[in-house]
Amino acid sequence: MTIFRPIILILCLLVSLVRLSAQVDEQSADITEYHKNLYESTLLQLEMQLQRIFLPDSLVVFVLEDANDLAAEGLWNDAFQLLLTADDLLKEELAAQELHPDNPATNLPDQERWSYDPLNSIAESGTFQVESGIDYSVQEFEVALVDDDAVLREELQSPFVGITYFQPFRLGQEKVFLNHRFRLDNQFVNYALQTSLESRRASRISRFELESEYFHSQLAENGNDFIDSRARFNFVSLGNLQHRISTDIRTRYKYYTEPDSLIGDVLSADISLNYENAWSFSNALYIGYYPGFYKERRTGGYQYLQHRILSGLRYRRDTRQSLDIIFEALYNDFESQISGEQYSNRFYSLRPELDVEWALVRHFGIELGGEYENRRYEISDEINPNFAEYTVSVIPKIFYGEFNAIGAGIFRETRRHNIDGRVTDAFIEQADFNAYGLVVSSEYMNLGGMFLNLEYRLSWRDFPNATFSVFNSFYSNRKVQSVFAFGWIPLTDHWQLQIFANYDNDEDRDFEQNDVRNAIFNVSVVYKF
Repeated sequence: MTIFRPIILILCLLVSLVRLSAQVDEQSADITEYHKNLYESTLLQLEMQLQRIFLPDSLVVFVLEDANDLAAEGLWNDAFQLLLTADDLLKEELAAQELHPDNPATNLPDQERWSYDPLNSIAESGTFQVESGIDYSVQEFEVALVDDDAVLREELQSPFVGITYFQPFRLGQEKVFLNHRFRLDNQFVNYALQTSLESRRASRISRFELESEYFHSQLAENGNDFIDSRARFNFVSLGNLQHRISTDIRTRYKYYTEPDSLIGDVLSADISLNYENAWSFSNALYIGYYPGFYKERRTGGYQYLQHRILSGLRYRRDTRQSLDIIFEALYNDFESQISGEQYSNRFYSLRPELDVEWALVRHFGIELGGEYENRRYEISDEINPNFAEYTVSVIPKIFYGEFNAIGAGIFRETRRHNIDGRVTDAFIEQADFNAYGLVVSSEYMNLGGMFLNLEYRLSWRDFPNATFSVFNSFYSNRKVQSVFAFGWIPLTDHWQLQIFANYDNDEDRDFEQNDVRNAIFNVSVVYKF
């Protein structure tokens, strides 16, 4: 009965929220009206630009017709996004007409030919903000095998202060962004510079980003400075909006001034090649290929080369109705050093996934999640056994605004191990587990810029094949409670509170002194000039 009491309480909570949510609809109406006004004002602006073009491109007309169809269905935000694409197309046509003065559409006074466009303009002045807060974490381990009263505790309190300066400007027709960040705490002095260059040409968007961070350690006993640099290039071609192609290239290099056997340089790179067949702005069938490389230098030498294929269906009707079906195939060839010996292996993995959030009636809906992974190693052994794992969740949700919801439901997870399909020895079978539990979540966002995400999980994890041995406290049955919170809360026009917190209480259901507790907490106050 103790397991079902929380379920009864959750059901009572959901019933009361259904009655309450029927009275809370003003915020949803405000956001819908905002999207509608934004669409209508943008459409009026585009219609004025069309009058300056003698024969507009048929692609522009096609995009406007699609936007009009979405608006007729009340999908104002999706319709607005299409208008932004049409706006890029029109700007390219207007620029081309400037090169052909004989075109009738260009014989207009200058004050009519060019108009201010707030949608594509960016502020030339920079923004400056100061942030101060504290990072706090604590971990506690009860060590039953050593002493009944032994508790290992590690606590970190790190107050910090940070300064950020963001500067947007134009380089010709391109947008350039510079972001400087300086941060000081009792572990590191950190300076980061991020720059990006963005180019938009009709249905083509390209973006280059470069970021580099320098960390100077303030811990004299084991200080180790390092530089962490990343580069990224992204290109998107919308074509005729139905066929979309994108490329994303990312690299990273992490360099330590004093590497040792535990800390070493890191070099990684990955590429994504994606194709989408879309029947509307938000809905598409897609497939992508993602090769990747990772290597650690001057340490244990862990490295891998992997190939990943991802395909799926993405459907969005509005903020309350979405469907994602994903299928992933992964090949990973890796090696590392174990006890001074070089270890090489590879695995193949297949992973289908389903995520659904669907409003069934005005204020009530359901969130469904399901994932299955089957991983097979070329050499399956005690270090890397084959496994099959699945997770399912069912969470009824109450919607009380366009972006606000609260839900409570159940989930289950199962994992099984084996070695080359043979009858597995007792040691490997001990790692098999079943887990089930309850989850309560809440999402809140308003037009004032406030966002808050809360989640509570209560789970029971059982190891049905665990035997009574020296490892019995490692594979003992557990009860785990987790709390997660993330969000930002505007206090005034200039002040903002940011929160991140995670707490886990992992209790052993079989042994008195074998619990694990950890907490991570970050809170900061930001002032924007």
